[in-house]
Amino acid sequence: MAAAPFFAALDNKPAEGRQVDAGFGRRRRGWGRRGRSGRRGRDAEQIAELTGARDDALAARAAAESAAAAQLAQNEAAHAEVLGRLTESRDAALAMLEAEQAANRETQEQQQAAHQAALAEAEARHAEAIEALKAAQVAEMRELKAEHGEVIEATHAAHRETFDAMRSEHDTALENTRQRAANAQRDLEARHAAAIEALKG
Repeated sequence: MAAAPFFAALDNKPAEGRQVDAGFGRRRRGWGRRGRSGRRGRDAEQIAELTGARDDALAARAAAESAAAAQLAQNEAAHAEVLGRLTESRDAALAMLEAEQAANRETQEQQQAAHQAALAEAEARHAEAIEALKAAQVAEMRELKAEHGEVIEATHAAHRETFDAMRSEHDTALENTRQRAANAQRDLEARHAAAIEALKG
């Protein structure tokens, strides 16, 4: 009978359960059938909410994909139209360019013929001018060579005269130096002999 108050206390617990510490953090554990049915109800509500959110997201995604497909089709149609216009413009420009190129080829051929004729004439004149210049250079070279030979010969003659005069002056100065040296030697010898005689007497 002593255990009766304990079970009575358990019966007085609320239907949601009580706090229990099992060593892995705090969690709630239901007591009896009412606790388990309440948790299942909340789980069902959460599942229903998640399912609804998923369905809404799928519907939004489908709508976005449909709008993107429609926009893509519209863009492709506009691109095809622009491409067609550009192709027409390109074909017209190519036709015009071919016509201009044909006209330019004809004009270029005429200009090239005239240019070749003028070039041939200019080359002939250039060759004549070169020949005349070469002849004038040869004549001038011969004249300069003759003048240079005369100048060289005159320079050599002047150098020879100067060298002969310098050598004559050098020979004269050398002979005078030798004479003075001989006179000084004789005078020195005479003084030396007189000094010796004086020392002997």
